[in-house]
Amino acid sequence: MNKNSDLRTTEENDQIDQKSKSGESAEERAHLEDVADDHRSFGNAFALRGFFDGAEESYREALAIDREHGFEEGLAIDYACLGEVYQAREQVDEAEGFYRKALAIYEKLGHGEGIANQYGNLGTIHAMRGDLDEAENMYRQALATNEELGRKEGMAAQYGNLGIVCRVRGDLDEAESQQRKALEIYKEAEDDFGVASISLNIGRTQLEKGDKIAGCEMLMKAKQLAQEIGAQGCVDVTSQLIEAFGCECS
Repeated sequence: MNKNSDLRTTEENDQIDQKSKSGESAEERAHLEDVADDHRSFGNAFALRGFFDGAEESYREALAIDREHGFEEGLAIDYACLGEVYQAREQVDEAEGFYRKALAIYEKLGHGEGIANQYGNLGTIHAMRGDLDEAENMYRQALATNEELGRKEGMAAQYGNLGIVCRVRGDLDEAESQQRKALEIYKEAEDDFGVASISLNIGRTQLEKGDKIAGCEMLMKAKQLAQEIGAQGCVDVTSQLIEAFGCECS
């Protein structure tokens, strides 16, 4: 179901109401939105398992419903999900196209959370291309939007992203500073996955600074927490770093 219809303007609701005049009742439209949501849920399940062809097929089925019936917020979600599929395949141009379509709809709807998320996604696309200046610009726009909305975990994600940009540039002190801002928020929110993920990044930064004791200790904590919560992807990456940097007790 569309949980943010109150974000639409009267004009936008009137435009969508025109779709209803084709003979669809409110109940029928609600059912169609539920069907689209189900397709997205299947897509999410496929994506989590790395089955991106299945994910894309499910997202496109949702997209077809949302496009035909004028479900604008659903369309934005579909485009964003497809962007993530293409990003995972490292098809960055296609991913950017989908993210920009999602951003345009969220801006039209005045959907702040969606806008912030797409700025963050676009920042990652620029980072994948090696354009760190534009990546930073997008991440800072995402951070500012999250700050305006009071979305603490959204802020944490962007502090983490900015930390990666700083680390790649070689500004390791600033990288760790940004990452620790993220860590503080994740701990306050009791977000174990966020804590494990950002601890991994802090450990890597410390190791690159030459602080092997602190870095290895941080990686071991990240690995232990990731194992406890079943975050296998985080476990795998942390294990690789532990081996690469020669940390003991791996």
